[in-house]
Amino acid sequence: MKLKKAFILLTAPALLAFPADALAQKAETENLSRQVNTLSIALKSWKTVLAGQLDVLDTELSSLRADADRISSNQSHSHSCANNGMLFNGSSCIPLQ
Repeated sequence: MKLKKAFILLTAPALLAFPADALAQKAETENLSRQVNTLSIALKSWKTVLAGQLDVLDTELSSLRADADRISSNQSHSHSCANNGMLFNGSSCIPLQ
């Protein structure tokens, strides 16, 4: 009987402390879960913002690509005119005479 009382007296503090630890762990887990949810929402928001910015940049780059193509075409025409002794006026070759 004394052994049972001693066992109960020794294990009682551990048993009483366990729920507090479990509650603390549960609270910490819930806190982490809330933080993860908050970060997830923030990341989704940033993803939307970045996607919009990439669309704008893509539009601007396509315009710049078109400009580069026009410049390349004009350069090619001007070289062709010059090789034939003519002047390029931006749309066609003009004889130099």
